[in-house]
Amino acid sequence: MQTDFGAMDDGAAVSLFTIAHPSGIQASVTNLGATLVSLQVPDRSGSMGEVVLGLPRAEDYLRHAGSYFGATAGRFANRIEGGRFSLDGRDYQLHTNNAPGGIPCHLHGGQHGFHRQLWTVEDIKPDAVRFRYPSADGEEGYPGNLSVAVTYQVGPDRVLTWTAEATTNAPTIVNLVHHRY
Repeated sequence: MQTDFGAMDDGAAVSLFTIAHPSGIQASVTNLGATLVSLQVPDRSGSMGEVVLGLPRAEDYLRHAGSYFGATAGRFANRIEGGRFSLDGRDYQLHTNNAPGGIPCHLHGGQHGFHRQLWTVEDIKPDAVRFRYPSADGEEGYPGNLSVAVTYQVGPDRVLTWTAEATTNAPTIVNLVHHRY
């Protein structure tokens, strides 16, 4: 099921997709950052309960982007000190967006990382949704075009699966992570 979830800063519509499985698990995900917004499972008495932290609207995710609530973080999740790395004898400078202890770092893909992007819905089924995002060569300072696909699927035994795939046309670094609370 697809519903309105708000809008990006430029007015582009953001959607929320709810997927479910008869085993009693239900997830809501948005195309803003390929983000898990809600995960409900039954407790031992069968009452449905929320098990992740989420926010009510896309605008809230944009306002609190530094929390990465349920988002797909990347191109590179974690900190890169000084925003610098070397690959195949070439040095790269990434945007820095974090400074723990006063040391500038590139964190979770930078100021405009994957968590702040509007992903395309590639496929949707009652129990799964697949998002795609094309990260262009030079985005946030990274080399190479990178095509990323993320799939959320609910299934038997009340399991939620997050699967990420990435392909590139040039040497680059990539470290995708699902950042739920």
